Amino acid sequence: MFSRIHKKYDQYDQIDALASVQKKVEEVKTVMHENIVIALDNCVKLEKLEQDSGKMKANATFCQLNFWFREVDDGGRSISQKCQEAS
Repeated sequence: MFSRIHKKYDQYDQIDALASVQKKVEEVKTVMHENIVIALDNCVKLEKLEQDSGKMKANATFCQLNFWFREVDDGGRSISQKCQEAS
């Protein structure tokens, strides 16, 4: 019985190496988990940016049409002509 226990703990350097590898694996798993969380957060932010850019595009189109209709109502004078007349 003692010889079996002695053999188990006599290989301490191998046990220590295994513990060291397990510790490194746990550290890598933690870093990977953090990176996954950051990547998911970035996906959420990207989706919000895409939605906001779609809204901005719609607003820009509306503004362009609004300026075009105003130009048509003013007898075809361009915005630059209106600015020159105002100054």
